[in-house]
Amino acid sequence: MATGKTILEARHFSKRFGGTLALDDVSLSIDSGTVHGLVGHNGSGKSTLIKILGGYHAPEPGAELTIDGNPVRLPLAPGLFRSLGMAFVHQDPGLVASLSVVENLRIGALAQQRLKPIRWADEVKRCEALLSEFGLACDPRAAVETLRPWQRPMLAIIRAVDEIRSLQGENGARRGVLVLDEPTSNLADSNVDQLFEMVRRVQGAGF
Repeated sequence: MATGKTILEARHFSKRFGGTLALDDVSLSIDSGTVHGLVGHNGSGKSTLIKILGGYHAPEPGAELTIDGNPVRLPLAPGLFRSLGMAFVHQDPGLVASLSVVENLRIGALAQQRLKPIRWADEVKRCEALLSEFGLACDPRAAVETLRPWQRPMLAIIRAVDEIRSLQGENGARRGVLVLDEPTSNLADSNVDQLFEMVRRVQGAGF
């Protein structure tokens, strides 16, 4: 797939925890339409880099971040990454097991509606379309706790993509950045190919 312009550029990212240098002058550039993997042993700083991008940690002075060509002030305020077009799926996918697939998928948007009535039939249709688009076969009305273990991180990925779309619209003006933190760690070998297929679908959808 052809790539576009640089959508994220991080420069001089460092982070100390007491006397430990967890991240040392790391730079990263991501072009739109590409897939990257951060590879390294435990303690090499992968999660620390991700948490700086997510606003959980403040980098050391001198760090610079550019999103879609625009400089971004660091450290990021909590939750700001969403408005910048970034979404994160961590090892714990953050799903509510007792709620249905459609409720988990749309929980952020539904919470913002406050007292507005929820048209569940429309929400289920929307959920079915998203599940079909990204190749996840499950019942939107089923409780998440009934899903197979490998299906849950897949659902979290679809939710993250949907959240970016909702915030940015679907006009194609910008691409999003989807960050997966060790997505294969809780998957059986037989399910890793399914994860990679979903990543390819996300890439094809404009990320």
